Amino acid sequence: MTVITTNRLILREFKLTDASDLFDLNSDPEVLKFTGDRPFESIAHAENFIRNYNHYELYGFGRWAVIRKDNDEFLG
Repeated sequence: MTVITTNRLILREFKLTDASDLFDLNSDPEVLKFTGDRPFESIAHAENFIRNYNHYELYGFGRWAVIRKDNDEFLG
């Protein structure tokens, strides 16, 4: 589900196809410094996180994937 669209970006819920990018993002020490998360052990663990992430339903908001509109690149 798309949440916000700007001229250059799309913010949306995570999809299983984001697992590899989310794994890479969550392996970056600079990112972990601000999220307080622990790195995923594998891409399969990132997929499991996405499958079980329920903050959208529980709270009406959550972490969003940031996608570049012109080429669908996962930015964060």
